[in-house]
Amino acid sequence: MTNTCEIADPTPQTFSVLKTALPDWVHRLQAGLARSVEASDQTLGHLEEQLLRGTLDLQRQLLQEAAQKKADATPPRCPVCGRALSRCTHDHARTFETRFGPIALRRTRGWCARCRQWRFPADAALGLADTAGYSPSVQEMAALAVSKPVFG
Repeated sequence: MTNTCEIADPTPQTFSVLKTALPDWVHRLQAGLARSVEASDQTLGHLEEQLLRGTLDLQRQLLQEAAQKKADATPPRCPVCGRALSRCTHDHARTFETRFGPIALRRTRGWCARCRQWRFPADAALGLADTAGYSPSVQEMAALAVSKPVFG
């Protein structure tokens, strides 16, 4: 007998971005790569840039949809003390900067009577609480950038 909290057979999430944007993305990416392959003045660096530019928007859209699903599934409980929130209001929009570009999320806000604070439980679930609008990945990149010595 195991003591894990894993769900035996979870229902897979579906993401509309994969159905709607993926075929167009494949077509645009193939066309851009074909142009780069045929251009005699373009190098491996150009191919890398083409791939990077071609995938960022799709990744951003997919990240936004997945993050919104996670926000929607977050119960209205205080992320600090665990108490149920009261006076909940929905659809509070905020934009967060991610490694793929900005994403906009709608979240629920509620009042924690114990902490005497307004809380956004989805922000905590997504690792966005107290981040000044930057995703954990962007914060990590910024920390790495400032930790590197500057040589003159």
